[in-house]
Amino acid sequence: MLDFIEKGSDDEKAYHCMEKFYSQTLESFQSTNNERLWLKTNIKLARLWLDRREYAQLVKKVRDLHKACQRDDGTDDPSKGTYALEVYALEIQMYADTRNNKRLKVMFTPLVGLVSNTKTCWEGSLPTSIKGPICGSSSKDHGDYSRVWRENAHE
Repeated sequence: MLDFIEKGSDDEKAYHCMEKFYSQTLESFQSTNNERLWLKTNIKLARLWLDRREYAQLVKKVRDLHKACQRDDGTDDPSKGTYALEVYALEIQMYADTRNNKRLKVMFTPLVGLVSNTKTCWEGSLPTSIKGPICGSSSKDHGDYSRVWRENAHE
């Protein structure tokens, strides 16, 4: 249902309606204790903010999503690897859009172990513009992260 409504959110009024709808949906998930739906809905809201270039809200949401995909000791939870990859993809796209190459470089390091534990890259569930930089490039092996993004971001 959220996907159907989101497709019609092209103007400002529709955007605010979508944002309110996501917020109310998230409030209803608090009582159900359904972490999977909570994560999926928050990721959709974060994508909406990324598309709208609402970076201040997006940074906070990405931080919350990273925490939700971690264990109590602060390490990535392998059982939430697919969600974590989606969150990293959003963050990488945000840093690429804002041309923050320093943060973009830092983003590749935590993904190495996560990608090896998740089949997401190879199953095609990540956007093509994100898949290349996350899932492998010879430039990444040589530490040239800016080049990795340039090579793969506009496939």
